[in-house]
Amino acid sequence: MIPAVLLSQPPPPVGPRSGSGGGTPPPAVPRLSPGQVVQARVIARLHDGDYAVSVGGQTLRMGLPARFRAGDLLELVLVGTEPQLTFALAAQYPSAAGATVSEAGRLAATLAAPSGEPTWAAALTHATPLAAAPDAPAELAQALQRSVERSGLFYESHQAQWVAGERTLEQLLLEPQTRLAPAIAPGAPAGKPGTHTHASPLAPGVSSGNPIVEAHALPLVQQQLAALDTHAILWRGPIWPGQWLDWAVEERPAEAREPDDPVAWHTALRLHLPRLGGISASLALATNGVRVTLRADWESTSAELRARGLELGAGLAGGGIALLELSVKHHAEA
Repeated sequence: MIPAVLLSQPPPPVGPRSGSGGGTPPPAVPRLSPGQVVQARVIARLHDGDYAVSVGGQTLRMGLPARFRAGDLLELVLVGTEPQLTFALAAQYPSAAGATVSEAGRLAATLAAPSGEPTWAAALTHATPLAAAPDAPAELAQALQRSVERSGLFYESHQAQWVAGERTLEQLLLEPQTRLAPAIAPGAPAGKPGTHTHASPLAPGVSSGNPIVEAHALPLVQQQLAALDTHAILWRGPIWPGQWLDWAVEERPAEAREPDDPVAWHTALRLHLPRLGGISASLALATNGVRVTLRADWESTSAELRARGLELGAGLAGGGIALLELSVKHHAEA
């Protein structure tokens, strides 16, 4: 999947740019429908490895494979529009090649989001702050991990761990599926008097005469399907009182990467801090270390982040991660 961001004007490329850009902001992206095939042209490769791509007369930032060059023509398929535009290369998208829909595909369509539009990631929203204050980053990291782990997205793999003795029943019962027990069918035997029962740690089962998924479980199943399809999750919520975080994590399986691309995981976050203003961070994690790109809304914040780059490298090294590259930019820069 290829997330895309509309640019007010094409950022400066690494090399010479083919074509020319106007000096005024472009109009809104033309209305497209999921599944629609569009023609696109690569304008340039940007400093951070993304590409400026012209689609429908507008310039979008996209993370294309490194083999593309300025001037290349592409066929893209619009996969989704929320929470952002997401495309796929038409040659790698089965529906664009006229492939037939399997039974599994029809099931997935039945369980698709109510809007009928696929999403680029499984979206998790956390309502309560994870920490009381920002003075314990290790505890905050653990709270974020627990929030994702107990979200129910990975429930079936956790079931397998439970069966193998690698996870306790108490841990499994913290996930939402165990609170989605199906209603007891009329005439079904009740529990024996004097016995204590609780929700089964197994996924809610349904017979052939029931709906595919109970209505109250549908949102969670949709999130699981999105995670399976996109290898990505999006977490949104307060990390401490008054401090909101948007955080995305994407796995890049080996078969989806270029042979010379070692990056297996990509994560990005966005937050607005009282003293430093808006900051976004993008991390590309490979087996040999991590590449970090930081962008700040304020130039003064960019300067401070650059000045403290050595501290970031030392902190990562303390966790056993090598900082391969650090790039700090003002948001007005490419």
